[in-house]
Amino acid sequence: MKFKLTITNSVTRLTDPEEDTAAFLKDALTNSYKVFEPRIRGYVFKEWSLYNERMHAFPVGVTGLVRKAIVSEGHELELVDTRVLPAIPDMTALDRLKVPLRDYQREAVEVLLKRPCGILQAATASGKGNVAVGLVACLPQVKWLILINRETLLKQIVDRFAAVAGDTLAVGTVTADKWSPSDVTVATFSGILTQSKKMPGVKAWLQSVQAVLCDETHTSAASTFAAVVSACVGAPYRYGMSGTPLDRSDHKALMVVGLFGPIVHRISAGELIESGHVSKPNIRMVRFTQQYGFAQKWAAIYRHQICDNKHRNQLIVEVIKKADKPCIVFAERIEHIRELVQRCVRAGMSTEHFDGTMQYAARDRLIADVKLGRVDVLVASVAGQEGMDIPCLASVVLAGAGKGVIGTVQKLGRGMRIAPGKDAYDVYDVHDIGGALERQAQKRKKTYEAEGHDVTILSWQELNKELSDGAGNETRPADA
Repeated sequence: MKFKLTITNSVTRLTDPEEDTAAFLKDALTNSYKVFEPRIRGYVFKEWSLYNERMHAFPVGVTGLVRKAIVSEGHELELVDTRVLPAIPDMTALDRLKVPLRDYQREAVEVLLKRPCGILQAATASGKGNVAVGLVACLPQVKWLILINRETLLKQIVDRFAAVAGDTLAVGTVTADKWSPSDVTVATFSGILTQSKKMPGVKAWLQSVQAVLCDETHTSAASTFAAVVSACVGAPYRYGMSGTPLDRSDHKALMVVGLFGPIVHRISAGELIESGHVSKPNIRMVRFTQQYGFAQKWAAIYRHQICDNKHRNQLIVEVIKKADKPCIVFAERIEHIRELVQRCVRAGMSTEHFDGTMQYAARDRLIADVKLGRVDVLVASVAGQEGMDIPCLASVVLAGAGKGVIGTVQKLGRGMRIAPGKDAYDVYDVHDIGGALERQAQKRKKTYEAEGHDVTILSWQELNKELSDGAGNETRPADA
């Protein structure tokens, strides 16, 4: 077979498609997988494809994968790249930044700018915001759109531009309540989608963007988010950044590659720890044997064996009491958060909670209280996984369950930022024994190890002895 592919800014098209060439591309770009279907209590097969049969096109980011598939089968291939890059990167701009980039951040900028598309996989606390500033600084004449998934991250990115680049780059913002774009615009996905319903000119504005940069790139595979990126048809530059760019649990990692290209550079937690740029986690998983019968539905399992499990909750509180402060505790359900807060308060610890409903001003005051030592324990929902940077955190406690790589890595990363006198921190997780919770604990352990960290599994008695000062102050978790 002979293929002719035409590369544009957003998609690559099959020119003069034949039935066999179109079928080959569809097969190459179709992802088949099986998922558990609770209604039938069994597995079903599903599939989705990046190949648009009507347009005979696919996202530009997977062009390299398609090329490899065609060549490996011995077929002929003609590639026509119609992209026109609007500027040549000025790498000397990195020398003029108000705050110099670290060597590994500068290297990341240089690697990314060697190509129009690519993803940076960078560990938490590596300074992805600095890399973003470096990319924009090297292409200042290009119209940039920086996409993020949460408003809590927007202010951080804007502040990072002010701190690193000073007033040399004019930064605008777009949220659901604000339309103030500029040559460099930081926007939430939801803000773009909301504004597009209010204003007819948003689509044309997206088409005028010349460079797209997405933080927390793994979120871009959501259909509504992907539509925003795809609408930027005038952008030959497409970059993504994430600590876990391809670790989605919904089998849509290939969509992330389609939007931004493959991973072209990595900054690992291990190299950052070795160079002293982030803190080293000391991870301990405390065994807890479940006493309840195993329910069939996950909601019932979570309620009975986690949220309402007084023995497990008291174990967590005893761990928190022993943990160095300040400490952040992660729990998924609001009722579980409230239960842990009440138990910590009764135990005499200064405790507050954080969830996604909290206003920004209240959130900032809460973080300030933690930093000033007014709050020892912060019990947070999953909303605290991203954008909650408290360098002085001494301990992280995972009180819930779950097996997702992204959530596990993000929770782990909350303590990685260095602070005066801090080069390590403690991570405590519950290694449930029995059923689905044990399988999830085992997957979290594999995630920790895949990130290059050692994991110790021990009983509460062993942990209590390890953390005690040897003066007879060992405690035993109470039943209630």
